[in-house]
Amino acid sequence: MTSLAQSILDAAREAFVAMDGDGLIVEFNRAAERTFGFSRDEVLGREVADTIISERFREAHRSGLQRFLATGERTILDRCIELSALHRDGYEFPIEMTITCADDEGGDGRPRFYAFVHDISERRLSEQVLHAMKSVTHAMARSDTPDEARTALLEVLGRDMGWDVGAYWTVAKDGALDRTAGWTASRVDATEFERLSGQLRLEPGAGLPGQALASGETLWIEDYAADSTFLRATAARKAGLHGAVCVPVTRDQAIVGVLEFFSAQRRVRDEAIIGALTTVGGQVGELLEILDHRHGLMRRLETAALTDQLTGLPNRRAWEETLDRELARAVRDGQPVCVAMLDLDDFKHYNDRHGHLAGDRLLAQAAEAWRGELRGGDVLARYGGDEFAALIPGRRLETAVAVIERLRRATPQGAGCSAGVAVWDGSEPATDLFGRADAALYVAKQSGRNRSAAAT
Repeated sequence: MTSLAQSILDAAREAFVAMDGDGLIVEFNRAAERTFGFSRDEVLGREVADTIISERFREAHRSGLQRFLATGERTILDRCIELSALHRDGYEFPIEMTITCADDEGGDGRPRFYAFVHDISERRLSEQVLHAMKSVTHAMARSDTPDEARTALLEVLGRDMGWDVGAYWTVAKDGALDRTAGWTASRVDATEFERLSGQLRLEPGAGLPGQALASGETLWIEDYAADSTFLRATAARKAGLHGAVCVPVTRDQAIVGVLEFFSAQRRVRDEAIIGALTTVGGQVGELLEILDHRHGLMRRLETAALTDQLTGLPNRRAWEETLDRELARAVRDGQPVCVAMLDLDDFKHYNDRHGHLAGDRLLAQAAEAWRGELRGGDVLARYGGDEFAALIPGRRLETAVAVIERLRRATPQGAGCSAGVAVWDGSEPATDLFGRADAALYVAKQSGRNRSAAAT
């Protein structure tokens, strides 16, 4: 090449690489030096495939060259193509390239190939970030709970960026990492690796997630399984997992979690993916905070809708939902279920004599006293007014009556209480069962009050 041509190429902003018919580099301008990280002297005479082409594409490059030399097939010549190139520092980056061919340009009877190359990392990063954030936002918007959102987040990022296993590690109050969500692609079996990961609790600096937490930086491992110093290297090797990346998740500049992904192939460092994941990690924390707040608010609203404000007990709506659920469980488990209706005797007279505030205090005190007499699986609800309902699963009628008697004796301020108890016959609707308990309560009232009666 003439000195003039060389000067022109060196002044060009586009990287220029020339290759002879043997696939060897014969020209490399200054823009190529900046793009690929090699000096011109380092690469002249070296094979293009081994120098600037990613390992996974090298055989395709060599096959394509041989096919062209044998047949003249010009599949990728004279058009702009996008592919991944290899930097001197060992990471992959996206390029846009146009290749032309000149026959016998070198005077040896063999063709030469000229490529103008443009690094499109920034454009690809912007595309990756935009696509990732769109996918993440859509997935999280469809999630009802923070746990669902974390799993959906792992799935969309893993699928879109070519990973096979993902995990979300949450920073606990004591500063350690707990694995709170996981995702595995259907094409891999990482059961044992996932089981081991779920048992770990990582301090800052421990394991790959702990290192990302301690450093505050995205970490990329080309072959995790090959490094025995990692905690799960053996399990990763058995599961066929190699490439790995860990990304801090931040909120108000504080790390609140770590995203972790593994792939079934070795993954050469990809700056576009790292940039996209790092950007996502800076946004996910904020999105999860919004979802946490929304979920907490919804749970408080739901609790309020199902709770009697005076006594703190489940209200009538909650009682009906619970009774239906327990009867369905009783069908499955073959266990008895008893229900009871309780009523404070002469409560209207008590209100008239002492006032409604005193009546409210009695209701709240009775609820607290009765609740203390029940097992964890029993349910006490305020049905309405001075009427209460009790659900006693897994006990026969005689035992349930004894439980209700214990409740009655615990009624505060010397107040009287009547109760009716019924056992489910195994098929009747909930309304019929509850109606029989209510009828038994009426019998107790008619029999002198301050006593229990069992339904027939």
